[in-house]
Amino acid sequence: MRKDEILEGLNEQQREAVLHIEGPMLTLAGPGSGKTRVVTHRIANLISEGVSPFSILALTFTNKAGDEMRRRLHKLVGENGVWMGTFHGYCSRFLRRYGSYIGLQPNFSIYDPSDAKRAMEEAVKLAGVSLSHLSLDQVIREISSWKNRLVTPDSLPTETTDHNTHVLSRIYPAYQKVLLRCGAVDFDDLLMHTAVMLRTHTEIRSQLDSSHRFVLVDEYQDTNLAQYVIVRAISVDYPNINATGDPDQSIYGWRGANIGNILNFERDYGNAKIVRLEQNYRSSPQILSAADSLIQHNSRRKAKTLIPTRESGNPIRLCIYPTDREEASHIADQIAKQILEEGKRASDFAILYRTNAQSRLLELALMSRRIGYQLIGGFRFYQRQEIKDLLGYLTLIQNPTDDVAFMRIVNTPIRGLGDKALEKVRDLANQRGLAMLVALRFAVTGKLLSPKATKGAVEFLKLYDELSELSSGPIVDILKHLLAKTDYANYLQQRKSDAPDNSVQENINELLADANQVDLTQEDGSKLELFLEQVSLVSDTDSWEATSDRVTLMTLHACKGLEFPRVVLLG
Repeated sequence: MRKDEILEGLNEQQREAVLHIEGPMLTLAGPGSGKTRVVTHRIANLISEGVSPFSILALTFTNKAGDEMRRRLHKLVGENGVWMGTFHGYCSRFLRRYGSYIGLQPNFSIYDPSDAKRAMEEAVKLAGVSLSHLSLDQVIREISSWKNRLVTPDSLPTETTDHNTHVLSRIYPAYQKVLLRCGAVDFDDLLMHTAVMLRTHTEIRSQLDSSHRFVLVDEYQDTNLAQYVIVRAISVDYPNINATGDPDQSIYGWRGANIGNILNFERDYGNAKIVRLEQNYRSSPQILSAADSLIQHNSRRKAKTLIPTRESGNPIRLCIYPTDREEASHIADQIAKQILEEGKRASDFAILYRTNAQSRLLELALMSRRIGYQLIGGFRFYQRQEIKDLLGYLTLIQNPTDDVAFMRIVNTPIRGLGDKALEKVRDLANQRGLAMLVALRFAVTGKLLSPKATKGAVEFLKLYDELSELSSGPIVDILKHLLAKTDYANYLQQRKSDAPDNSVQENINELLADANQVDLTQEDGSKLELFLEQVSLVSDTDSWEATSDRVTLMTLHACKGLEFPRVVLLG
């Protein structure tokens, strides 16, 4: 691609960022300043200057941001070898390659919060502690916080007078043992294991630094300590790092993000170039003025000016209501009026709130007016029972040591393997240091189970072996064989309700469609691993459909990076 084509339509500051080649650069990108365009055009320029695409690493905040950048880059330069994706996706790839250093096999499972919670329950039993002063959710939050701060079980204080800290310090090592035994990691482990390994294995760090000679990081203000350590580690020998972000848009401190990472960029990289993108192409002057008047009160920031490029718009409306029910009703009325009288589309509107619980009254109000909506961040598709069950089978095929997946599916559909039978299998697994799947085979051959349980175990193992034989082929074939052999959809339908409900079959069909997409785009050997990884790393906003003519309901945190013509801020 010619240089003039790469620079076409860019303003002076955008060009400055795009044309930079070697050395560290901080791009302070105000909201709506064309950040995505600058990042993709900068990569295109690097390639045009002879930089190998395979030496460029672009780390994004969300899957959706990565997909959009990937699409734009392909439009600019065609097929390329740039690795572009989220931190968690990058760390998953890293651990598939280097995880053996810490005892992880390449086929490890990635536990979502519900699976991680089951593993934590097992860890509490293993640690032999009482949760009289702590809830399980508190334990999960505290251990997650430790991991984000790179506190490993080995670095915990050996003595403490605080009761809760003592309990947590017993559970944390047990939890990591349960995960390792199951060949699994949780989301926090992806970052923590990668960061710790890059700190302690200099040869791996040096190798990756040499591979990733040009690193671009999006939303740098929302990186936590683990992400900061990863980026620093692979930018030592070749500090060609471009961090893009804005301290004023740092909204994830509650989950470990450290605004100091972007504020101290010039300290970390002494000769850093600073480019400010201040022209806003998204919002009206009224919106920018209101936002700027609030942001100026922030004590920790890098000063910049938001320069509007759009024409003057409507003033911001502030509405105060006696009750939340009246608030929801009036919002729905206003949307209905604008759709009917002004020709607006439902998809023009986004309603944003602080917590998911605030959506309930809005949903009722919109439904009563027959206005379609899509709820982002509510009950996720991949958390539905039928989807979790089917994915449990695929997970155990990919990773036979995953005891959490085993416990989910071994008696689903019901096969007569009750609590007593599974307790015997668990005891056998613990005594001999076996995965529960292997222990079940021993229990059958050793005639340790009742006739009814033995019959169910044989039935399950036969199905498992049949599915495993299909594992190197299309994922759809595995799922279709599973559904046919278990009549799963009918089983679940009967358990849920006697009334007809098409949602179960519709969800299963959607999963089959997702699997088919991977089947069509990937080679046989890596299909199942890639599919399960994609499912594990899916985020709230991945389910957002820009082309769907429905009102969007989501939290302020989930909406980051998205754009809507009309926005309502609730509560």
